[in-house]
Amino acid sequence: FSLWDHLKYEVYIGNDDERIPEFISSNHLRSEQITNFLNVPALIKKMIIFGFFICLDSFLLVLTILPIKLRLFLGIDENRSKKALWLGVLNKIDLIQGSLIIKASVILHHITDASRMYHSVRGQDNIKLYVIFNVLEIADRLCCSFGQDILDSLFSPSTLGRRVNGSQPHFKPLSLFILTLVFTVAHTLVLFYQLVSLNVAINSYDHSIMTLLISNQFVEIKGSVFKKFEKENLFQMSCAGEYIVKRFQLSLMLTMIALQNIIELSGS
Repeated sequence: FSLWDHLKYEVYIGNDDERIPEFISSNHLRSEQITNFLNVPALIKKMIIFGFFICLDSFLLVLTILPIKLRLFLGIDENRSKKALWLGVLNKIDLIQGSLIIKASVILHHITDASRMYHSVRGQDNIKLYVIFNVLEIADRLCCSFGQDILDSLFSPSTLGRRVNGSQPHFKPLSLFILTLVFTVAHTLVLFYQLVSLNVAINSYDHSIMTLLISNQFVEIKGSVFKKFEKENLFQMSCAGEYIVKRFQLSLMLTMIALQNIIELSGS
């Protein structure tokens, strides 16, 4: 294959009909990839909106339906016997969920002071506030991953159901309940500190909220850009809903901060 043959090949390459199907297939694949790339933002927005309403439904379920179930379980509904209620695994799950919420609320009421936490975080400078927020975000993810495993173990039929001989286990459910209560309190403290840190950043006079949010977004973008994602990874990440739940939590925090500021402004 001489230089002259190479020049003739490059000059008369347009007359080579054998490469036309390969060229068309390559262009079609690239065009499809570009189209999918442009459609990703709209599809992600739909997924986030759908996941947001799922999180809102679960949140309202705990605030509305769960108290009604607890009242029925405690004997308000006279049409059902307590014995039948005690035998249901789903009723045990509702009772445990209500007990976790009540006990965690009582513990947090005695060990937390919102004003002291606010002023302790507010006394830090911007760099420390940035570090605190990132540390709390890492702690939140760790609590979510480990706490979900504990909840799945606690609410599994093998834990709450009866044994083969008909007896009811006590030690395993009690130990898992105590462990879940500890992690619920710890995770709630992390979220509460996140709320306080975000409130301090929003109400600061030097606009540190912009620096905080923009830097966090750039770190998240950097971590996502240099990762290799396949279709299976994207599907698992979408089903996991970590980012959707995180945005729902931030929406709740911003709503609470906005309501607090509105109440303070109306009171003054």
